[in-house]
Amino acid sequence: MNKITILIILFSFLLINCQKKPILKNDKIDNIGLYNNQDFYKEAKFDIKKIKSVNNTEMYLLHHYKIALNSESEKATIIINNKTYPLNLNFTYDTNLENALSNIKIFEDRKSNVLIFIPTFGSNDEYTYQLLLVKNNLLYENTISYSVFNNSSMQKNIVINEENELFNIRIGKVNIKTKFIKQLTNLSNQGVVTKEEKSFPSNLKGSWAVNCQNELTELNINKNEGFLSLYDFNAIYINLKVEKSSKKDEYVLKFASTSSQRDYYKNMLMIVDEDISKDDIIGKLVIKKDGKGELYWSGLYNIKKKKLEFVGNDFLLIKENGGKTPLILEKCE
Repeated sequence: MNKITILIILFSFLLINCQKKPILKNDKIDNIGLYNNQDFYKEAKFDIKKIKSVNNTEMYLLHHYKIALNSESEKATIIINNKTYPLNLNFTYDTNLENALSNIKIFEDRKSNVLIFIPTFGSNDEYTYQLLLVKNNLLYENTISYSVFNNSSMQKNIVINEENELFNIRIGKVNIKTKFIKQLTNLSNQGVVTKEEKSFPSNLKGSWAVNCQNELTELNINKNEGFLSLYDFNAIYINLKVEKSSKKDEYVLKFASTSSQRDYYKNMLMIVDEDISKDDIIGKLVIKKDGKGELYWSGLYNIKKKKLEFVGNDFLLIKENGGKTPLILEKCE
């Protein structure tokens, strides 16, 4: 064997051994955490523990998150870092609510960031999930429709990549691109709903709806003012303050006042104007090239109760849209 052949063999051996091993494998993740602008989340295993029951409210512990269920009002909340946040939990399970809790998926990274999937509606092999992402003590929320959790071959790890406020969630070989809505400021402090850093006067005019034929549900905007159908049970309509954000074709909606409401149902949501923040963003409307509006809804922040209200199906337009968000609204004549 000549010297050239020996050198080639040695070089090949060194090259093979110097190659980096892949961090992400099919069966497990060797390193959970931030790597190349990606967050690796691993599914948390937990038992469902019922910790107390008061009147019609039952409190459960899932991992280290407390979930309260009220069967009478069909409301659910989750406590994250001592902050209460509403859940769009499905109360129509045939047997009991613990079946709904058993389908909640929790994924965490090594920095204590967490992604929670809450099933809100299911048909055939597809579910609609409410997504809660707690990242760097900030809470984000969105809704997606997906069938991956009914797939027995589902990966037990999730990879999240964030670029320009757009999140790419990779579950196994499937990628989901979605835009979360920032719901709460630093969870370790007392502040709660995010505020727009900079805004400008609005010159937007028009009317948008899930279905323009339904005149009872609408979003009307006239420059800096607006009008919105909010809640069906007590026929609540609200006035809006509208501002142009620093982003192209994006408008910020804030609560101004109650336009009208009825007290048909005493145990359902009502508004006391003084209790609702007028500075916090309740939604963002993005106007598309075809004139349609993409509405990212946050909800109204109740200062007295220290929580968001009129979220999920408690917001009339989301309910009319079958619980799916973000809302794609038709431009009405």
